[in-house]
Amino acid sequence: MKKTIAVLMTAAVLSCSMVISAGAESSISGASYTNSFDSMEDLNGWEAYFLPNPDTAGPASVKEDLSKHWTIENGKLKRINDFKNGSSTTNAAILTFTEMKFQYFELTVKYQKVEGNWPWAVVAFGTSMPGKYFTHQGCGVFVQDEGKVTIWGTTPFDGPNESAANSGYVAKGEHTMKLRVTKDNVEVTIDDKWTQSKKYSNIPEGYI
Repeated sequence: MKKTIAVLMTAAVLSCSMVISAGAESSISGASYTNSFDSMEDLNGWEAYFLPNPDTAGPASVKEDLSKHWTIENGKLKRINDFKNGSSTTNAAILTFTEMKFQYFELTVKYQKVEGNWPWAVVAFGTSMPGKYFTHQGCGVFVQDEGKVTIWGTTPFDGPNESAANSGYVAKGEHTMKLRVTKDNVEVTIDDKWTQSKKYSNIPEGYI
């Protein structure tokens, strides 16, 4: 059984590979999904959305053709086109794999930022609809350029909840993010070195 996975990327990012499995507390424990992003056919079953101004409450993200902001380059998924750096977050491209919603899971993704000073690659979860931005609904986890591992979302997640800066984090290096969501905790670990966790209650089922 495949699992639902989504990736939200606002800068040029390479997502090398992704693995997700349902947690022991889930009713679908043992289900797993893996994608190495070798070709555009690997995006079959995914939906793409675009949100020009995610810092505002609206409008909603717009569904679009996958090829407008995504390609496979050298065996890696890459965000393309319409980059804007500045003092606010703009032009968010969102991918959602829509086969299933879930609550408790473990996810591993390799990522690399390759263009612009910011923003960052975000894994978002707990949304009731595909294409939602994490400050509008659900929760997003990401790492800032200074190495601050961040958990940020709407109720019940609130935020931002961020770690201290990590001087060893290379903003444009290739990194591995491990995300573990249980019934009362969200934990993010980067490169098996830096971790941020936060206790929550009533974590919702949703898309990632």
